[in-house]
Amino acid sequence: MTEKEGTPEKPANHQEEQPFEHEAEPEGGPGERGREFLEVRLTPLTPRGIPRMRAPVIPREPGQPLEESPLPPDFRRQLVRDYRERQQPQQRAPVLPESGAGELEAPEAPQPPPANNWIPIGPSVVRQGQGGVKPAISGRTTAIVVAPGGNLIYIGAANGGVWRSDDAGQTWRSLMDAFDLNPTTPSTGPRPVGSDSLSVGALALIPAKPDRVYVGSGQGDEATYFGVGPIVTDNGTTTPPTWTTESAAPDSPSLEGTAFFALAVDPAKADSVVAATLRGVYRREPKGMRGFHWARKTLRGDDTREVPTSVVVATSGGATTFYAALWGGPVYSSTDGHTWNQIGAGFPTANVGRIGVAVQPNNPNVVYALVARSDNSHVHGVYRIDTADGNWRQIIGVPTALFGPKPNKPGQGFYDLAIAVAPDNVNRIYLGGSTTRSGSGSLYRCEVTVSDTSASMTPIYIGNSIHADVHAIVFAPDDANTMWVGCDGGVFSSTHPTGTGDIFTARNMGLQTLTMEHLGQHPTEDAVLFGGTQDNGGTHRWHAAQSRQPYRSCGRRSGRVWFDPAVDQHDVR
Repeated sequence: MTEKEGTPEKPANHQEEQPFEHEAEPEGGPGERGREFLEVRLTPLTPRGIPRMRAPVIPREPGQPLEESPLPPDFRRQLVRDYRERQQPQQRAPVLPESGAGELEAPEAPQPPPANNWIPIGPSVVRQGQGGVKPAISGRTTAIVVAPGGNLIYIGAANGGVWRSDDAGQTWRSLMDAFDLNPTTPSTGPRPVGSDSLSVGALALIPAKPDRVYVGSGQGDEATYFGVGPIVTDNGTTTPPTWTTESAAPDSPSLEGTAFFALAVDPAKADSVVAATLRGVYRREPKGMRGFHWARKTLRGDDTREVPTSVVVATSGGATTFYAALWGGPVYSSTDGHTWNQIGAGFPTANVGRIGVAVQPNNPNVVYALVARSDNSHVHGVYRIDTADGNWRQIIGVPTALFGPKPNKPGQGFYDLAIAVAPDNVNRIYLGGSTTRSGSGSLYRCEVTVSDTSASMTPIYIGNSIHADVHAIVFAPDDANTMWVGCDGGVFSSTHPTGTGDIFTARNMGLQTLTMEHLGQHPTEDAVLFGGTQDNGGTHRWHAAQSRQPYRSCGRRSGRVWFDPAVDQHDVR
């Protein structure tokens, strides 16, 4: 490290990073990436010494409903149980050498669980990330909830657990570090395992009780990282909180090994929650004298598979209304999460894929639906219903490139689809999707005009200062001037969402949620590391032992990383 600059010295042959052009997702996009991941992840276990064959995974066509793992629902949980049973006999007290003259000191042995033998080195943030202003980035953020006042925020990461900020995103704390701390702890008994998944697809809380946080584990957007079911804490503002994994009702399919799209909690009943999962709509219900479980509900009333991709809630005059949308349509409503009825006439029936719905928290009378096409996952349209007249209107003027800038290539409406209504103006909506040609996030503010028989919108692009691939758009309660966005580059906020230009600020400092797919180490300089991440480029670090040295993005997305010893360079593919 040079004394003058206070930065780590770099190898003599190091070349400074050059500006890069954005590279679009490879053909197949997140779906192809997920297919390759699942092919390896679902490979059957075989005894040591026998060649392992990869499990066949059928690629999903654009717009096709997500399929679940072909493995049993409790497959991952059973593997953990088996591992603990094998490890328990091996946990013996370390044998120390007898002392004697001339004997060398024995190396320090690793401490048995739950002692910590690892030192975190980041990335706590990645500088110069993807986006028009090269913002600081972290990993894919799938869910955000904000408590009243705007300072207390929880976020859920695709494969990094739940994090909390007490200062409006200035700093973050991980809330799931204690999950499965001891791999030899039995999964039954007085202290069963809390969870063995850090994948988050949905979060929910109620303004009156922000300590209670509901987590839907497993990310529904991509159906690559599966979860262990719904998880809840009643002390989210403590570090670490106490988490409880809740089960499905006896007559409902298990929620282990599946994924969540959304959660909606009744503001008037903190224990009443509705979930949109790959296995259908579930409602949280009391089980006997103690505890809760989750019961599946049918919307269509037949035996066809239902994949709800969105659920929201609104209250007015003391009454609660839930809205849920199925993959392929239509949209349903319920006053209790148990009985559901299709709403409105005129909702599209042809070429309908994933749907996101949105309402104002205190206005159940106007519902919006953002619909992706089933044939190519580009935009089908945005639709609105005013429940007083009972008819869906298609809103003309939707940005056609919302789910991808290349109409001749598959879009990403099955993966990154978000919609929100401004809390102070029912005729203003926000749409989130994939990326622009510059590599920034596809995010639009749209002013809606409604007449007796038609509706139109005027879209304004506002996503230049955020990363691509938008998964969540959230407002702070009772605050139309503070908007939060979760995307593949982490968390961003704006205190002027009605403005133009670079109105967002990155809130990723200390948010260690990158999906690190591969790691490469220099063959002779052991403190020089390169990491390959999902959609956040190749990250590089010159002094791995110095935890405060930041990582920088090499741009684009990255896979395997290695050094060529012959030329002392790296190659990222």
